[in-house]
Amino acid sequence: MTGPDPDLGSNRPDGASVPEPARYAPERHGPLPGTYGQRVGGHLIDVGIPLGLLALVLLAAPAAGAIEVVVVAYAAASATVVVYVLWNTGYRQGSTGQSLGKQALGVRLVAAATGQPVGFGRAVGRQLAHVLDLAPLGLGFLWPLWDERHQTFADKLCATLVVQTDV
Repeated sequence: MTGPDPDLGSNRPDGASVPEPARYAPERHGPLPGTYGQRVGGHLIDVGIPLGLLALVLLAAPAAGAIEVVVVAYAAASATVVVYVLWNTGYRQGSTGQSLGKQALGVRLVAAATGQPVGFGRAVGRQLAHVLDLAPLGLGFLWPLWDERHQTFADKLCATLVVQTDV
């Protein structure tokens, strides 16, 4: 004897179909939000790479002795950092949802409405909007700890979410 098809609902004696009560389906509710540790760790990686390069140049360039060499080294390092940040947090994160740090920690940035990557302009805009997270004593960076959608102020302003990637 076969029971009612769970996808079609229960069969009533009069032949009408009654839908089953809704079941929890994680795929219908979207991916899980990134944890606070994933967000902070990814950010530390993303910031650590360019800061490490700058620190290396700041320490090594003065050893050259000539002021011209130091100025050129600082300018080149600064330009490299700007290009890296635009590539990592603008192009890479905007087109794939993942900066190097987010990829390493298993999270991605998506548009809250669509779940898709946000594009270059919005990704860069979100980075600039993080200034708002600093304004009230860094409260915006702590906001994901108790926010229902785990968003910073910049995420709210740009309508973005940081979510865990599929395993």
